[in-house]
Amino acid sequence: MPANAVVKSFVLGLPTWTKLANSPTVVQATVIADPKNAGNISVRFRGGITTSWPPGAAVSFESVDLSEIEVRGAPNYKVLVAAYAPGTHPRGRSALHLGTKYVVEQAEAIPNEGEGEIGIG
Repeated sequence: MPANAVVKSFVLGLPTWTKLANSPTVVQATVIADPKNAGNISVRFRGGITTSWPPGAAVSFESVDLSEIEVRGAPNYKVLVAAYAPGTHPRGRSALHLGTKYVVEQAEAIPNEGEGEIGIG
């Protein structure tokens, strides 16, 4: 099952807020404040309460919409987002949903130096 990767870096500049995505993008993500930032960055979710992240702060999110997270900081402060959406049709879930059960017919164990292998023949 392929995963759709998202890797973005942002260069910030007060006073504007920067969205981590321009359109709805539901992913499993880690957001990292650059350890070289000289001070804290501000982060908010859905325009709510602002939190302050120190340089090097890294937070993991599950099934989050990146377009609902905004960041801001002093000029040239940086933020990195590393994320993925599992599956061929990402829906913000990492659970594997199986369809029809597949049964292998005529399978046998073939000894291989005591380890064993599965053979289909």
